[in-house]
Amino acid sequence: MDAITLLNSSMSNSSNFENRFIAYFSDLMSSEDAAVRQFAKRLALYAYYTSYDNKAPNTFSHLISSQFRIDSGYADNIRQAIGDMNTGQWLGTVFNEELDEPTLNKYPSIALNIARNNASDSEIVKNIVKPKSSQFNRQAFISAHAPWIEGEGTYLVSFAANARKDERDFLSIDYTYRGNRNTVLYVKIGRLEAYDKVKGKKLGQATQTIYAAVPKLGMTAGDNSVSEYYKDAYELSDFEDNNYAVLSWKFLNDFFNDQSKYRMFVKGVNTKNVDINLIPSQYFTEQFNAYGMDTLVSEDEEVSSEPIDNTISQEVNDEKPTQQSERPKSKAMETK
Repeated sequence: MDAITLLNSSMSNSSNFENRFIAYFSDLMSSEDAAVRQFAKRLALYAYYTSYDNKAPNTFSHLISSQFRIDSGYADNIRQAIGDMNTGQWLGTVFNEELDEPTLNKYPSIALNIARNNASDSEIVKNIVKPKSSQFNRQAFISAHAPWIEGEGTYLVSFAANARKDERDFLSIDYTYRGNRNTVLYVKIGRLEAYDKVKGKKLGQATQTIYAAVPKLGMTAGDNSVSEYYKDAYELSDFEDNNYAVLSWKFLNDFFNDQSKYRMFVKGVNTKNVDINLIPSQYFTEQFNAYGMDTLVSEDEEVSSEPIDNTISQEVNDEKPTQQSERPKSKAMETK
């Protein structure tokens, strides 16, 4: 079979040139050889799933004939989708009953799905430098073994930041290893408030915002990308590399609501008199990381308790994307 060589960019082809491509593609679709027809159909599916009908360099879904779109049912599906959008029926299949409130026009599940599919896009998800802990929040900095790093490299599965009015719901951190960018997505699970049990008042200066890692969706390879917008808000990705270890709602909810487990230190207040309460964000429900870890370590693993003197980085809320992240030095699963 003859080979067809595209120009450097499919965006620069003339209409006449592309019409020839469409004709060649149609010839493959109607070939007398069943193997060729099957190959052409698979090529058409590949073209669609790597571009979602968006014309860009190195994509060719726009070269698929209209007749194939009709015969395959694509045109009918698009017609149905447009009809559902015009009548509002699409909401019944898109929104998450536990997270969303259609009557209030609130759809956090959609925001979460967009963030999970665009974790590496700093225009959508704010990218930050890996934050540092302090003596007041070190226990919130929990790490898991990084699957992309050989040896004892880790990444954060949760961390705390100073509460601010302009804080983001979603953050990402890049963990660079051997020149490869490994992005982890974090969701704000809530604000942790401290109370003086003796005086019965809130200790406002101790309020922290807690972030936890969630699995990403989609995949990017070179100029091509595949999205997974068809997934539910907390459904795992079909790409195994996205399903890195995370902490479950059960663990996070128990840990950050129990002063004996997560001990907050407040200046001038005896630790025994401090009580804590996690005010959950709209994303933090029992569905959150349903496939995540309920415990930190197995019985034969150690938890590092080495002291950390650094203070939390203000870059958590500054407008500065990270260029390179420091390589973690702790063990496979630890609290910092």
